[in-house]
Amino acid sequence: MKKQAKRGGGEIRRVNRPISLSSRERFSKRGVEKLLSLLETFHKRMNHVHTTVSHFILTYKEEHMYITNVDKTPFNKTKSGNKIWWLLGKEIGVPNYEMRYFEIPPGNKTSPGSHPWEHEVFVIKGKGMVKGSNEEHTLTVGDAVYIAPNEYHQFINNGEKPFGFICVIPKGYER
Repeated sequence: MKKQAKRGGGEIRRVNRPISLSSRERFSKRGVEKLLSLLETFHKRMNHVHTTVSHFILTYKEEHMYITNVDKTPFNKTKSGNKIWWLLGKEIGVPNYEMRYFEIPPGNKTSPGSHPWEHEVFVIKGKGMVKGSNEEHTLTVGDAVYIAPNEYHQFINNGEKPFGFICVIPKGYER
């Protein structure tokens, strides 16, 4: 029984029956789920296959660019009532970091807290403030913020329009 995964080709061969993914499926949630299902079946049937599912997905994705748009990405509401869009995440095979877009309505703020991972933030809309343990800083479009692991922080929209920023974190640390 011959099993083969071709890099970049999006094709897995099993017993002379090719299973292909269209270019649209390669980066869709359905396409990733289809690949994961196939690979799990292979692992169950062949104990000597050493490639892990996550390694295959990362290897498969590394040669391809992925483009998305915040307007075409569904958002979630946070506990504090803000919107968050997961733009680039583990679902598409990012190897190291995930990118999110937050939008805080006027007068609202994020939940205060600290986490054992770093954050990189870039403000792209409105104005607001970031509050630390002993300091507060006003933020405007174009400002970048580094938040160290375990550093207390909170983002506050003290403006009259939505406050939007990109936030990058290590892959798999939050959901």
